[in-house]
Amino acid sequence: MRKYLILLVFIAAVSCEPNPEVKPGYIVGDIRPLGMKAEPVEAVPGDMITLSMLIGGRTFSQGSDLKISWLGLEELTIPYTKPLIFPVPENLEELMPADSDNPQASLFIDNFNKNGFADLPVTASFEIPVQGGPETRTLTATKTVRIYKEPPEDGIRKNPVIDHVLASYEIYGSVKSFEIEDGGFISFSISQVPETIIFRSIPLSQEETGWDRLNFAWFFTSDTGELLENDMEVELDRKKYGDAVPEDQKATQNREYFALSFKPVLEEIEESKIKLPVKFNFYHIIRDKAIDAQSSADYRWGQDFMWFEIEITEDE
Repeated sequence: MRKYLILLVFIAAVSCEPNPEVKPGYIVGDIRPLGMKAEPVEAVPGDMITLSMLIGGRTFSQGSDLKISWLGLEELTIPYTKPLIFPVPENLEELMPADSDNPQASLFIDNFNKNGFADLPVTASFEIPVQGGPETRTLTATKTVRIYKEPPEDGIRKNPVIDHVLASYEIYGSVKSFEIEDGGFISFSISQVPETIIFRSIPLSQEETGWDRLNFAWFFTSDTGELLENDMEVELDRKKYGDAVPEDQKATQNREYFALSFKPVLEEIEESKIKLPVKFNFYHIIRDKAIDAQSSADYRWGQDFMWFEIEITEDE
């Protein structure tokens, strides 16, 4: 444990984005990190911090046993489904070897003593195969946790929390709405699939979690069975929104509201006689005061994320 905590102070912040894809960034194809969460996002000595990741991919399952290497250490390599839990030591200076000349470690301790806090970067990495060969490449996400000597007067910052996603659509002249929770599974028969679905992020209130300014990000995959060429499209025609989106709001992949057209997928299913079912993965992330809502490097801002699935089946 002592070795682990010493290396935690020493670790350098690294963020490696995968190579850009031809498709828009909000359509997830190859496996990649989408988010990384620290709970709590700020801490004091003696606290326990839990770190978890959100990984997305067309064929990636949230139940995957993919190995995640925390801090680049073999002994801290655990399955994706298990979060990393570690204690913040009571005295951070005790972690410093007397003969240490590491400038990052020295800077961390200097800032901690001078300012009463310091920002601690943590990395999580995993390997994915390179197409067409036996080689692999490493993808890395970074999260920075602020460690205080004493809790600040205005309190420790909390993560925002997604309560649920509200989905709305119009079918046969009436509007239907339903709630989606983390890990949710929604199934439509082919004749009942709405052409457009509007998703709305519903976080816990500002009074409950104390968030300052939320940024939103929505991602989805092509069909997980790799049967379709077409993808769903962001719906920009406000006529398709009905009353689900206020006039002063947009419904895009980086907003509270997100409107998605299933029309390209439905047309291909009909024209190409695609054998059903087909399934799609969805991911939703909120960040407090993040500079870039779709970056995998979150630094010290609070975050929450969720995922769900939508399936299209044959009519019974």
